[in-house]
Amino acid sequence: MKVLLLVFSGTNNSLYVCTELKKEYEKHNIQTKVLKLEETEELSDDYDLIGISYPIHAFSTPRFVERKLKELNIKNKHYFIIKTSGELLPLNSASSYYIYKLMNKNNNTFLAEYHILMPYNIIFRFDDAVTSRILKANRNFIKKIAYETSNKRFRRIDFKKKYKLIRNIFKIQRLGAYLNSFLYKVNLDKCIKCMKCVNNCPTKNIKYENGKFKFGTNCLMCMRCSFFCPEDAIRIGFLNGWKVNGKYDYENLKQDNLQYENNKRDSFYYKFLPYLEEHEEPFELDYEIQKDHS
Repeated sequence: MKVLLLVFSGTNNSLYVCTELKKEYEKHNIQTKVLKLEETEELSDDYDLIGISYPIHAFSTPRFVERKLKELNIKNKHYFIIKTSGELLPLNSASSYYIYKLMNKNNNTFLAEYHILMPYNIIFRFDDAVTSRILKANRNFIKKIAYETSNKRFRRIDFKKKYKLIRNIFKIQRLGAYLNSFLYKVNLDKCIKCMKCVNNCPTKNIKYENGKFKFGTNCLMCMRCSFFCPEDAIRIGFLNGWKVNGKYDYENLKQDNLQYENNKRDSFYYKFLPYLEEHEEPFELDYEIQKDHS
């Protein structure tokens, strides 16, 4: 069996999930490749299963993901979807509707959709102890995803009309990204000209010309530029008060046993408990079935 994981990941949350999923597949001799959508122009046709992973943007799929999947024109494959976000609101349940319609129109076979909790890259930084617990719970969840998808287990998806409507209303965020792009600024007193923002922007929206940074109008609000800026030198327009700068150290956090201390965000984190308790239960694989893939 060969699996392809197609991922768009602004600040590496979705990429982290796909990388961990790849490890699980490979434990069972399932050949797996992870491709970033911004680096993919065409696909070979020798994959048995395709996973599509993205971060939820305003209750929807990023428009970049929709456009790339349309260009790739995938046909006649089994596929599943993994979406990531910093909250588990029911409003997010219709975010994959466009992908589902596009893929099924091309005679692909839908298997399942999974919603994985990951820490915010905007609004505020998650507490390290909370992030550590999320990553540990996700470890079991990812094992479950590897098992179910490799055995082509079907999970029905239901796109409720009210959530599709909300998804469509909040597509105005795409216009907001366009308007906000005129307000992005770089503090040249702090900037060290590392060019990470220029080189890593998924839409090549940032240019450096004549000693100045210029932001175009193709911003996705993925937060990659401001999140990874080593000097926190990028101002992200009217969202600057919500800016989060600096990556999460996932490799260490998923190993740590940090003690959570109560703080002003207790009521927000409390909403994660059902998800955490569900996925903290170890997932036992059926090795007799998995051996079919060796």
